[in-house]
Amino acid sequence: MDKVRRQAVATKRTFTPRELSEFNGKDESTPVYLAIRGIVYDVSKSRHMYGPQGPYCNFAGRDASRGLALSAFDESVLTDLDAPIDPLEELENLGL
Repeated sequence: MDKVRRQAVATKRTFTPRELSEFNGKDESTPVYLAIRGIVYDVSKSRHMYGPQGPYCNFAGRDASRGLALSAFDESVLTDLDAPIDPLEELENLGL
C-alpha cells in the first residue's frame, strides 16, 4: 500500500474536466493524470496501463471515480467533458 501511495501523489492544481483531458497520455512529453473523487493523481509511472494502448486508457485525463466504483472500463461510465462534475450520489446510496 505504501508503494502505491508514493506513486499516486496528488497534484497541487485545480482542473476543469476539459483541462484534465489534456493529460490523457497521448503526448509523451506530458504527465498522465486521472481523478478519483475530486483528487487528481499522476499515474505517469503506469503509462503502459493508462496510456492510449493500455487497459485503463479511458480513465486517463478523466474522472475515473464512477468507472472504478462499478468496475466498468468503457466510455459509457465517463462524464461528458463539458458536464458538471459527477456527484456520484446514487453510488453513495449503494455504499460504494
